[in-house]
Amino acid sequence: MALPKLNSTLLYKTTVPSTGETVEFRPFLVGEEKLFLIASQSMAPRVLYDVIKRVVAQCVTTEGFDVTQLKGYDLDYMFLQLRAKSVGEQETLNLSCGSCDTKNVYDIDFENGVYVSKGPESNKVDLGGGITLGLIEPGIDDVIEIQEAIEDQAELAFAMLDLVIDKVYTADEVMIFHDESREERQSFVQSMTADQMQLILAFIQEIPQVSMDVSFVCGNCGQHNQTVLKGVSDFFA
Repeated sequence: MALPKLNSTLLYKTTVPSTGETVEFRPFLVGEEKLFLIASQSMAPRVLYDVIKRVVAQCVTTEGFDVTQLKGYDLDYMFLQLRAKSVGEQETLNLSCGSCDTKNVYDIDFENGVYVSKGPESNKVDLGGGITLGLIEPGIDDVIEIQEAIEDQAELAFAMLDLVIDKVYTADEVMIFHDESREERQSFVQSMTADQMQLILAFIQEIPQVSMDVSFVCGNCGQHNQTVLKGVSDFFA
């Protein structure tokens, strides 16, 4: 006789940060939790995010939901909400003191304090000389791909610039950046001044992230520490 199949009837609601859309989800199951635990041990960002996307896609029950349309911070936020309802609202971390580097036990609560940071005020950057750039938030798959392929930090910065530049505006026309050849794009980026590059890097640094403000007193030296957890990996360090 075959064993009966178990069905979870509990449904919860959460909001997709980038759109404000409300979706329903069920807690993830033991088999899905096992996938995440295996992926988290691999230390490979792509493996981890592939599993997170798979689990979120399986657990969201709202008709028409498409996990591939989520921003990176949407995926992180929804996974943390899923995890809170599936495994528990709390997680214990070992956080290093900024003064003496001692590890301190800190309990975080996924139900309270998790937020998505505010994004850039504008997606346009004025380079001067009648040239303005239209910028976009890169997809998480694209970011992971270049992080895996490029180790040199300078080259990585150039690759990130290539990802986020979407349009180039002049007085006469609007050019789609990625319609141009790779050589043309590289030449354009390399002709920027340090100040112009910094404007784009500032946009990248302000792209929203799932975050939590953390404050603790070191048990060893008494130093008061304030930091911000950013990105899903920080919540399970």
